[in-house]
Amino acid sequence: MAQPRFKFTVLGNYIHGKFAPPQDPNGDRISRSPANFDDELGRFTYSYRSVDEAVGSARQAFKKWRLQSQLDRAQLLKKYQEALKRREDELIEAIAREVGKPLWESKTEYSAMVNKVDVTIQESARLIESFTLDKVMEGTQGSCRYYPLGVMAVIGPFNFPGHLANGHIVPALLTGNVVIFKPSEKSPMVGQLMA
Repeated sequence: MAQPRFKFTVLGNYIHGKFAPPQDPNGDRISRSPANFDDELGRFTYSYRSVDEAVGSARQAFKKWRLQSQLDRAQLLKKYQEALKRREDELIEAIAREVGKPLWESKTEYSAMVNKVDVTIQESARLIESFTLDKVMEGTQGSCRYYPLGVMAVIGPFNFPGHLANGHIVPALLTGNVVIFKPSEKSPMVGQLMA
């Protein structure tokens, strides 16, 4: 890979709508490029207590988020997509450096991340539309309705840190669930940029 263009800053966990370093830290992990061990992307401090804080925050957020219309949720996901587009170069470089992928493959993963929003809104959402069935039995009408379930945990993999995590995050949010995202310890900067 060519000389890195970006110097990333570790912001901490994204909980309660803001980044903050974890309280009561239990340790830290240095994110290094497997292609160049001298290439350090940052030191990420972690705290086990942050898990409880994230779950509590997500449970509170679910109370309002589940009541949003699917259209409103889709519009917010389009804003997320636009945010990904604004950080295209940073995301591509972070994926390449943290995972050790060539830039062309990082660009492919980035494209899949951006496109996941449109695919989910345009194709997947229709698979969960409510429907009725006339005459399921004599004098009985059946129906099927989908409801959000609550808090969903997404544990990001190291090999496709953005795309595979996004494949769970985007549909969960569109369907009214909320997400706690724990990126791979090998690619925490990609997770931070997504947040």
